[in-house]
Amino acid sequence: MVEPVYVVIRRATVDDLQYIQLMLYEAANRPGESWPTLEESINAARNKRFWNGWPREGDLGWIAESQASPIGAA
Repeated sequence: MVEPVYVVIRRATVDDLQYIQLMLYEAANRPGESWPTLEESINAARNKRFWNGWPREGDLGWIAESQASPIGAA
């Protein structure tokens, strides 16, 4: 018998910032193309402004977890 997989959806907090950055990086970059590293992308001037002080008023994020490990973000 296969054990059920339980998923919890919760609001993102400042502690989730690195995971959110990773998920956005993965979503924005297509496989097979040359892209800057995650660190280069996060620190690029056009992107860095989004991360300073996150979450700001009006920012909202969601984290999906299974067995206390993140498996997705929105």
